[in-house]
Amino acid sequence: MSLLLNHPNCLKEAQAELDLHIGKDRLVTEPDILNLPYLQAIVKEALRLYPPSPLSAQHLAVEDCTIGGYHVEKGSRVVVNMHKIQHDPKVWDPEPSEFWPERFLTTHKNIDVKGQHYELIPFSAGRRGCPGTAFALQVVHLTLASLLHAFEFSADAQIDMTESSGLSNMKVGPLQVFLTPRLPNHLYE
Repeated sequence: MSLLLNHPNCLKEAQAELDLHIGKDRLVTEPDILNLPYLQAIVKEALRLYPPSPLSAQHLAVEDCTIGGYHVEKGSRVVVNMHKIQHDPKVWDPEPSEFWPERFLTTHKNIDVKGQHYELIPFSAGRRGCPGTAFALQVVHLTLASLLHAFEFSADAQIDMTESSGLSNMKVGPLQVFLTPRLPNHLYE
């Protein structure tokens, strides 16, 4: 939500997509998400820039091996820096640190967050990938769609995107926004 408030053109584009496919006489439902490619691109881009955790779970090397030209001894603990992978300019150019959801509709449209494309692994991948990935994606898409469809969002100023330190990517300060209903009153009852 913070990214969208800092990029009001993206917020308006998502709301226009919702209005086109859902209208303003009913609420968003889970099956609607498949018809909302721009909203899906927003979620992918947000997870690329701010994965739930910047590092993967530790892996223990069970034998000596070489990874990316580096020798890894048996018994070593290996951690994948998912944040770094998802900001690699060789993969995410133009502007790998910028919020640009359109990249998932154009240059990176075949890349998904479910662990099959190793350029984008916000939930890790393989046997040690997050078992809740499908549920998390379902909840995030439906919640974001529901909020954007039902309300206009505004803030007093640009949202500070500074992150706190820790195991998960949380903002330092709370998100404070103003909400204005954008649907008929009977839908809020």
